[in-house]
Amino acid sequence: MTHTSRREVIAHYRKEYRSASKKHKTQLLETITEVTGYSRKYAIELLKRPDPPPKRITRRRDSRYAHLVEALQLVWMCADCLCGKRLQAVMPLYVESLRRFGHLKIGASDAALLLQMSAATIDRLLGPVRKKIGIRGVSTTKPGSMLKNSIPMRTFAEWDQSKPGFLQIDLVAHCGERNQGEYINTLDMTDVCTGWTVCAAFMGKSFNYCSEALAENKHLFPFEILGIHSDNGGEFINAHLQNFCQLNKLTFTRNRPYKKNDSCYVEQKNWDVVRKKIGYGRFDQRWQLKIINEIYATLALYQNYFQPSQKLLNKHRDGAKLIRAHDVPQTPAQRLIARDDIKLEVKRRLRQFTNNLDPYRLLKQIHDLLDQLA
Repeated sequence: MTHTSRREVIAHYRKEYRSASKKHKTQLLETITEVTGYSRKYAIELLKRPDPPPKRITRRRDSRYAHLVEALQLVWMCADCLCGKRLQAVMPLYVESLRRFGHLKIGASDAALLLQMSAATIDRLLGPVRKKIGIRGVSTTKPGSMLKNSIPMRTFAEWDQSKPGFLQIDLVAHCGERNQGEYINTLDMTDVCTGWTVCAAFMGKSFNYCSEALAENKHLFPFEILGIHSDNGGEFINAHLQNFCQLNKLTFTRNRPYKKNDSCYVEQKNWDVVRKKIGYGRFDQRWQLKIINEIYATLALYQNYFQPSQKLLNKHRDGAKLIRAHDVPQTPAQRLIARDDIKLEVKRRLRQFTNNLDPYRLLKQIHDLLDQLA
């Protein structure tokens, strides 16, 4: 007899056993122990236990979002597979844009229904299609000793996020599993205040390449660059970059040695912008360099106008639990538009850019270029 069958026998006799006389209880115990194989003491214990609560009857009904799953997946894929909280914050931006360019063919009532979805509902409906990928690469940062004492250090706690223009920069190597020979590197430049990110690729790791990449791409930031912050790599701690900062009147600071969290803003973008798209493969050809820079040109528009991020407002410890509070997810362009110290002409240009850009086409163009790179 199975365990379930024995429990069914106990449940069948439980009510009768409670109201029976002593003689009848003895007869019932003999029958139960013979059928189930339980000892008398264990059978008595089971018979005296209270009845289990009745099974809850779940009334299933069709979700009012059932017919919008495909539309939600299209928005999610177009948003580069954001989590529910971030996707909910930019859902109006994506739904309006995709409907305007004809990629999302739903009526006004269904569009309003998409905007009503909570973050938990979005995550639940997208659960079956989520996939996770995890890969690790090789670090090529080597300490730079030139001019190290003349460049001040800045820690994570000293960053002032109240004004745009202070960039954290880092170099991402596309060397694969070996760092011998010449290969392509990416200079990642991230604004601490808004999260505005611009990337530029170049061949090799010469001292003057980083300053040249900064000079050629500073016009891609819709605000004035006030300062840069780097790690202690030799590609940054050198006379070329220091002279560039002095000529352009930029503040130049660096990390503490072996404290990667001092550059936490750009380190996060190294994964979110560079590694998620370009990956960890080795790229060492000139034609690959051209394609990677084309990807970054398109990615700058997609990332800064359509990819939201959350900023940490405060955190406090409650016993063993660390409680964090974040702001509402916003794209870098939305953060700039919401600021009072940004010129009205810049805000107008940012709004116009947002209305004219098609996120579906931008992401498709990025994927087509990645296919060429592969």
